[in-house]
Amino acid sequence: MSVTFKNYNFEVVTETLKCGKYRDTVERIIIKNNSDIKYEQNFMKRFFNFLYPGVVSKSFKGRHWYQHYYEINQKNDRTFEFVLTKPYVD
Repeated sequence: MSVTFKNYNFEVVTETLKCGKYRDTVERIIIKNNSDIKYEQNFMKRFFNFLYPGVVSKSFKGRHWYQHYYEINQKNDRTFEFVLTKPYVD
């Protein structure tokens, strides 16, 4: 998926790592910044929350066990990897 706003140009790639019956679903979302402007990790977190509303950080203290959560890894100054976990809820 390619996301283009007025001054923003991002490429978003989604890959499912684990999925199945009676287990959590884990996805890897890679956001690559293709614009001339370099963005910090906090901006990318807010952009990720724009794409996936309701998702919280894994380290968030008020997180419930059934909430979707993410971890962020910065690959380089233009590529950010998010690991999104969707807990299994019966």
